[in-house]
Amino acid sequence: MIRTKISTTPPILILAMGGCCGDLTAAMLTGKGTVINDHIDFDISMEILRQRQYFAAPDSVKMELYLSGSEKAYPTHWTEFVMVNNLPYISLGAATKKYADWAASRFKEIYAHSVTCPHSKISKEKLANDILWHNNYVKSKSLLHIELEDVCCGNLGTILSKNFDTHIYNEIYDQWLRAQNE
Repeated sequence: MIRTKISTTPPILILAMGGCCGDLTAAMLTGKGTVINDHIDFDISMEILRQRQYFAAPDSVKMELYLSGSEKAYPTHWTEFVMVNNLPYISLGAATKKYADWAASRFKEIYAHSVTCPHSKISKEKLANDILWHNNYVKSKSLLHIELEDVCCGNLGTILSKNFDTHIYNEIYDQWLRAQNE
């Protein structure tokens, strides 16, 4: 059986909890973003589905933001919005406690000084458990699910190349992998 590659028209959503490399994956699909330490920094145009002022907005406003976007992919944490509206998404998450702890630690480090991020105040243990739960919740309806173990072991570029019909910016991943070893 020949499997059709995933199209980025309309834009694909990258659904992942904080710390689970959703930004990295979006950057590899779009070529946007800069590796800073071990995370990706985007300009505001890539964050249309993560901006705080829209978190409580009605789904119609969020849908308009999504449909008006000009990029191939957008990272998002709005699980219910994505699933209720049956939007195309790929997901990233942790299937094991080891990688859930890794993602929770990453998240806590990245957002250590954030006063606007509500998850920055919950414990690392609670966040790791939420990451494990989220992984199981989203992967069954995902067009593609990627485990953090594959991301950390250097397999993300290969997985994306096999599954997408667009150029993959592996140089961003290579920079990110180097930052993990520094």
